[in-house]
Amino acid sequence: MSAVAERSIELPYESLMGLAKPKQHHPRLRRQNDATISVREQVLADFGAFQQSGHWNPNPSGKLGDERDRRLYTQLLQGLARHHRLLETVVQERLHHGIQLKPEIAAALALGVFELLHMERIPAHATLNELVGVVRQQSGTAPSRLVNGVLRNLQRDLESDKPVPGEQPLAIRTSHPDWMVERWIQNYGAEQAVQICEANNRFSGITICPGLGLSGAELQQSLAKEGVPATPHPRVPEALLVEQAASLWETRAYEEGRFWVQDTSSQVITHLLAERLEGSVLDVCAAPGGKSLGLVLNGVRLQAVCDLSTRRMRRVRNNFERCQVPCPPLLVADGTTLPLPDDSVDAVLLDVPCSATGTIRKNPDIKWTRSATELLNWRPLQSQLLHEAARVVRPRGVIAYATCSLEPEENVRQVQTFLEEMPKFVLEPWSVSKPLPSAWGCWETREGAWQMLPDDTTMGFYAAFLRCAT
Repeated sequence: MSAVAERSIELPYESLMGLAKPKQHHPRLRRQNDATISVREQVLADFGAFQQSGHWNPNPSGKLGDERDRRLYTQLLQGLARHHRLLETVVQERLHHGIQLKPEIAAALALGVFELLHMERIPAHATLNELVGVVRQQSGTAPSRLVNGVLRNLQRDLESDKPVPGEQPLAIRTSHPDWMVERWIQNYGAEQAVQICEANNRFSGITICPGLGLSGAELQQSLAKEGVPATPHPRVPEALLVEQAASLWETRAYEEGRFWVQDTSSQVITHLLAERLEGSVLDVCAAPGGKSLGLVLNGVRLQAVCDLSTRRMRRVRNNFERCQVPCPPLLVADGTTLPLPDDSVDAVLLDVPCSATGTIRKNPDIKWTRSATELLNWRPLQSQLLHEAARVVRPRGVIAYATCSLEPEENVRQVQTFLEEMPKFVLEPWSVSKPLPSAWGCWETREGAWQMLPDDTTMGFYAAFLRCAT
């Protein structure tokens, strides 16, 4: 399970009405010394901090008090992270050869390019005026003139329908590291790699599940009364897609537990698991508990919900209490050394820590905070978790092994290695009882596992059903 923040989301600019007016287009934040700082200054400051530290925190809570400001902040910061390599390429095309930019100037230019290319409802003159002003205030007149010249040059090209940028390789065009794209071409083929890369740059909002006793239509109506539009998810029954999510957390519907947040791939696997998990089930690496909650609501008997972090387990309890669902026993324990006897549960759900490359649609920082050598650092832990789950599972019991990774080393190869080391387990095909519903966008792999790749409404996910044969 990815450890990234649940609210790491991008909001569509269609919700940012009225920002074309100059006074509304310069939202301000009060500094401690009573000076003011614009949303763009805050975006540039936080993006610079991310580049230096690698720590990604796109949640504007506590920084910007106005909801419209928070939407703009999130849109701009996510846009910089999502498209950064392409933005840098556009900037370099417009600089004289040999010019070296300071990081803060390069970031301001990248932000301006992003707005001109992707934020059509923000007038170009508003983008230029504010960014030139920010650079002049922070770095002086000469850098501000450079920023003004580069962005005006780009504006003229766009107005004349000149292609921006020129033809580029897939990795640059979709802003991914070369090594990552090369991996996906090797593992999935060129055509599928293009679809993955393009899908990673399209994040349309968050997906929510209706709470206890509610239908999707009833939840949709409830949110509409509070001014939050939601639409039925095109694939998952009863799920809703929310594009303008900034105000979602302040609704009575949220406070009263009428929904919880869970991405599409996790909802699909929860539905499939609920049909197949029998007897006593242990959910390991469970926090923040979305799958646990979904399983309980679908009638699965959870013997315990386990996670190493006390803080994250509080979130699990809070989610159950908010949604008014009886909370299973909570077990704060290391999943590699479970305080349970051998052969003590019928099933283990093991949604393991992983590279999370299937979640880049909502977590674009993964593209820049992973490296080819660090990508698979979770493999030893995944193996330990699998072997410990095998210890506590009864004969004829099952392990549902899952990742939000696109990488075969964490998926099919990890499972193959486990099966070689634990010959009493076999991979049971997902279609053993009935075919996977094709409308959900998932399919059964050649080995019999379950897989979903990123597209317009889903993220990447993998799951294998491992049964103890003796």
